[in-house]
Amino acid sequence: MAALGSRQLVLFNPQRLPVEADRDDGEERTSTEPYQILSLRAGPDEEADWSSRRLVVPGSYDGPIPDPGSPPIQVRDRLGTDQPTPGQSLEDCVRAALPATKYAPPQQQEMVLRQEARGDTPRALAGRVAGSWATYCYDDPEGPVSGGNTLADAPVTDTRIVTADRKYSSDGPDVLIVVLMTVAPDVERVEIAARPHPQPGSVAPTAPCTLQDGLALCMLRSTYPGGIRDDGAVDVLPYVGGAATPLPVP
Repeated sequence: MAALGSRQLVLFNPQRLPVEADRDDGEERTSTEPYQILSLRAGPDEEADWSSRRLVVPGSYDGPIPDPGSPPIQVRDRLGTDQPTPGQSLEDCVRAALPATKYAPPQQQEMVLRQEARGDTPRALAGRVAGSWATYCYDDPEGPVSGGNTLADAPVTDTRIVTADRKYSSDGPDVLIVVLMTVAPDVERVEIAARPHPQPGSVAPTAPCTLQDGLALCMLRSTYPGGIRDDGAVDVLPYVGGAATPLPVP
């Protein structure tokens, strides 16, 4: 916040958080603009008193507009710190991982799909922002784990892998494979599956994916090597008309 004159302030908001400020006309308005100019009506002999006006940053600050000469107020970014912490909600993790300041204001963030814990895979949440970026977060004992990527390289209605990650256990052969993808409107369902071993009768691990509103989230936990071949080959299988076209997982 800086003074433009004795009765005007400029409020800088580079993170485009929703900020509500009392206006000179008595109205309260919420704005995510990168800066706002606030005016104060006062007579020529009156001292400007900004404390009579209210400033609100939801979840962070609610109080009088500080005088330009006072120490700056500390406003916490409600989108988080990008660092997972134990007990952090998946919603906070996704909001922190979505780059709202680069692509769009926070209002354009949306939570798209939720996947509940399934036996050996954790609870997860996926979201996107303004058709430009998609991300996921899933529960982990050390705090939520996130991953994401841009949606700008191809139409969001294409069936393609947006991002994929493999998390290997530090105390065993366990591996968790997570895939986030966009799916075309004609996709009926999606599965993730390891490719079978060459030995006759071998059974490869598979799991259903969660499909919602143009995104699919796939999670597969198995052993490597073991349930997953030595070459690590895993596919996602989008089904259209009852037939699947494998997409190799990076």
